[in-house]
Amino acid sequence: MAILDRIDFPRSSITWLTEGGESYGRFALESCCSLLDISSGSTNLYCLGNEVLAGNVYGTADLAIKPAYLFQIVASQKRNTIYRTYLKHRPERDSSGKNTGSFKEMNIRVARQPAESLTTFEAIEQHFDRHSRLSARISLVQQANIAVEIEFPVKHLNLQRANKCFHVETGPILFPTTIHPGWATDESMPAFNPAFIHFNRLDLMEITLRVPTQAGLRKTRFLSETLKLSAKITLMAGADIQNGNLNDD
Repeated sequence: MAILDRIDFPRSSITWLTEGGESYGRFALESCCSLLDISSGSTNLYCLGNEVLAGNVYGTADLAIKPAYLFQIVASQKRNTIYRTYLKHRPERDSSGKNTGSFKEMNIRVARQPAESLTTFEAIEQHFDRHSRLSARISLVQQANIAVEIEFPVKHLNLQRANKCFHVETGPILFPTTIHPGWATDESMPAFNPAFIHFNRLDLMEITLRVPTQAGLRKTRFLSETLKLSAKITLMAGADIQNGNLNDD
């Protein structure tokens, strides 16, 4: 059994400490994206935290901010972008910049564990029946010379036993839409989209992007643009390398 290395999402997180040193915040990870400049070998890792409803932290009256909005952070060791989603699209409320100045600390914990690649329907079916925690890794090249690797937990898996078919629907995943010059030295932050993914084979996927969308008289940000892309897709389950058994602990 070939052993891979995968992110252990339940034990991974982003933790910040606000600049005043008054409050820590911790987010579970939704997805991670690593970039590699094929020419220079430069790399960087970006992590997407869970989306949450903004609140008046430690408040004593109303705890939810009004008007309500969702927010979600993308962070590297030196930079971050925070997306804020209102009912009415307000892109000016998104923010991006260096971690210093906004936060006293920004710690990214990416735990890893041994894993097995699931390459056949029978292997996928076995883990479906065992209620295994699955994850996936997609690999592709963008902008000619940048290798992109995105990893994420699989939250929804469909199985059709009679025809030996599977179908993954999950997200959000951290998908780079534009990789600006200077990303490798943290002078800039790539433009990311917290997108959703579908695939039912291991070489082709559909990515649905969250983009400004007209809804009646209002423009909002919604999942309304889909890309079909070729990629190497690796579907994974945990592996116990000591006993040679499968393990999702």
